[in-house]
Amino acid sequence: STALLIRMPMCRESRARGFSRSCSGNAMPGIEEEGMVFVQALLAGMIVYCAYNCIRKFRRIVRHRLWVIAVEDVIYWIGISLFLTVQMYYASDGSIRWYFVLGVLLGCAGCAVVERRLKKIR
Repeated sequence: STALLIRMPMCRESRARGFSRSCSGNAMPGIEEEGMVFVQALLAGMIVYCAYNCIRKFRRIVRHRLWVIAVEDVIYWIGISLFLTVQMYYASDGSIRWYFVLGVLLGCAGCAVVERRLKKIR
């Protein structure tokens, strides 16, 4: 679904070429572009965590059989794989960058930490 795409603004020259090279014309992204990709990865990680958290909350409300939980998990992982692939494609021209993977992991971990701290407050 294109509504969940987190897009980074590109410079005018990059849009004209049809891909998001850095505005300086180099194939290597600059530090600003890498920073924006990292922020996008953090947001994508938060979306991944929140989506699974919603599934977990739903399972607490409505009891599921074990095979239904397995099917839900398979559908979730297929959906998340597609989502992250599309995010990576748009954020960094389809190349797997270590800081994108790190950003997704930190986004998930950050949401988990915030959730635990909020539970302690209640």
